[in-house]
Amino acid sequence: MQMIYQTVKESSRKHDTNNCVRSVLGYTFDGVFAQKVAEGEIERVKESTAAVTDRASRLLPNCSDIQLKLEGKNVQVNTSNITNFDLKKELEYLLQAGGLYSPEDCEPPDKTAIIIPYRDRMNNLLTLLRNLVPILVRQRIHFRIFVVEQTSEYPFNRCLLFNVGFVESMKVDNFTCVILHDVDLIPRRYDNLYQCHPQRPRHFVRDRSNKEIRGLPYRGFIGGVLAMRRWQVEKINGCSNMYYGWGKEDDDLYKRLCAVMLKPVRYDNPALGEYIALGHSKQQKNKLRNVMLRGAKIRMAEDGLSSLSYTRVNFLERELYTWLLVRVPPPPPPRRPRARFH
Repeated sequence: MQMIYQTVKESSRKHDTNNCVRSVLGYTFDGVFAQKVAEGEIERVKESTAAVTDRASRLLPNCSDIQLKLEGKNVQVNTSNITNFDLKKELEYLLQAGGLYSPEDCEPPDKTAIIIPYRDRMNNLLTLLRNLVPILVRQRIHFRIFVVEQTSEYPFNRCLLFNVGFVESMKVDNFTCVILHDVDLIPRRYDNLYQCHPQRPRHFVRDRSNKEIRGLPYRGFIGGVLAMRRWQVEKINGCSNMYYGWGKEDDDLYKRLCAVMLKPVRYDNPALGEYIALGHSKQQKNKLRNVMLRGAKIRMAEDGLSSLSYTRVNFLERELYTWLLVRVPPPPPPRRPRARFH
């Protein structure tokens, strides 16, 4: 991939000096990220992460070689309301600051970034964390949870937020597996392993058990939860940044993956892909989604990581997750239809 340089603007809003990132960050997309961070929160987080992962020098067995005894184990999903304060008390013994976990008794095959695009769904977020964190811990996965929140100026842009989470997570640690996770989906099985496939992206959601329509809505569906390796995200230039509002961004991503021979796989056992969908208010639909989808492959080279633009408003290590608040650019103006000549 050709080297592309993009400057991420820092918010001019003043924050507490302990949490403020005071330098402009640069990054490249040639397989190696270059950061110019003089001081601030990201550097501190990197240091704390390094302290956790220093165990790699020990002679520990690979976590994949340990019998986890998870087969056929159904999760007792708890969807009752809980406050942020109570959830912190419930999970504090499992997680380190920033939603970081690494098993003590084995060496995980990957470092995994869980990226959750988010806005205005706190009850969904708390319910997801309450159920997902114990599952990941039981699976002995090294992970950090990133909640990427969009400010309220424009319609929600899920794929752009994933791109932001991808870029910012790589400044924290050298993650080899990245999982895009919707805030309203909870897995029903402990043996639905949140692991990247060695060669291809992995899609997890086959069924939403509390919905009237069961199973996959269509063959190419990859919505909900998708795992990709870092090199796979870079190869497709990330997600499209064009989809403001609900609809078709997953299908755009599917077209990108298929264009470079990375058609996603799923676990053979369909029961592993059973999820519970949490309730929420309806999102604003993207009226141009079908038109944009037709040009997905054409835009792929210049729409994505290479064109990513955003303002980072805040970056904090909270008790249960690493929080990024970002301001996205306005949606592009709709193109006028071409005149037809008779």
